[in-house]
Amino acid sequence: MANMSMSFPETQCSPNETLVFSTSDSIAAGVGATLCAIIGSVMNSATIVAILNYPRTRSHVTTPFVVSLSCSDFIFSFLTLPTLAIKFFAREWILGETWCYMYPVVFYSNSAITLLSLIGVTMNRWVLITYPNKSDKIFSRARSKLMILACWIGPFLMMMLSYNGVFGTHGLKCISRSCTIMKDERGMTPKRLFFLVGLVIPCIVLLVTNFMIYYKVYTMRHQMEKQLKSRASMPKGMKEREQRLTKMMLFIFGCFLLTYLPGTVIKLFDNAINYPTLHVVSYIVNWLSVIMNPTIYVATQERYRHAFKYLIGHVIPSQRTPTERLRMDRTSRRRSSVSDTDYN
Repeated sequence: MANMSMSFPETQCSPNETLVFSTSDSIAAGVGATLCAIIGSVMNSATIVAILNYPRTRSHVTTPFVVSLSCSDFIFSFLTLPTLAIKFFAREWILGETWCYMYPVVFYSNSAITLLSLIGVTMNRWVLITYPNKSDKIFSRARSKLMILACWIGPFLMMMLSYNGVFGTHGLKCISRSCTIMKDERGMTPKRLFFLVGLVIPCIVLLVTNFMIYYKVYTMRHQMEKQLKSRASMPKGMKEREQRLTKMMLFIFGCFLLTYLPGTVIKLFDNAINYPTLHVVSYIVNWLSVIMNPTIYVATQERYRHAFKYLIGHVIPSQRTPTERLRMDRTSRRRSSVSDTDYN
């Protein structure tokens, strides 16, 4: 196990090691990181407060995983993105040796937690649709907490391999001025393996799970068609829910690929950063996930929209009389009760 007092990396690069990013690339990345940090912090903190403040969503089986996802994105927005913004604006690593060594643990663990939380939300939805009568038992509060605990502890334990110098190490990559996972004295690094596992496994799980969700809904609709003898006589509400579910799944999987695939592919095949502008574009697209995740996994579900309306109604009470607030609460509870039976 490496001696921590002797393993801090040098954070000064020689004059010959030129930064590959141009001034315009650095400014674009710095501005992108700053905007995503501000918007992501606000959106994800608001999501956490709204969901936990609203009784109907606080008790829902999907809520622990949505909150886990929002917490992970909030940490990324509040801690990781400001670090990146400072690095790109300064065009040097100016945050010290200690943070340089610890930063890869935070960055890669945080990214893995987000992906695992996404999988948790998707698996939860599949159980809700496939086994609605067993969902409360399968995803009981105790089991959900254990799953989420594993999602948070697992990535940190994996990062201890490089943190302690067992498999790879941490240091400053001078061509990009990034503190990241580096090759150890034996020339070994787990970085490429982490990228492959972090993309391939989530892609397979999300693809298969979303397909199973759609197949279940399709089977239910097909069975109802047989009973009613005609698609035209099938309830309009079910047709609309099926169409909405299909669009939502395509949107979720498409956004996942858009935010994670480009950066992973570019890092795998252009580790030397021969195309710096392409890297900057992939960075910004990936950072947008902290905005897209709460939008997709919260705004697309009616019960969570009611939670935001409930929060706004209580945060700005002076705009409504007590009678209006009471009527709003009753309406939200009634609509949320109906939306609990929806597919999304």
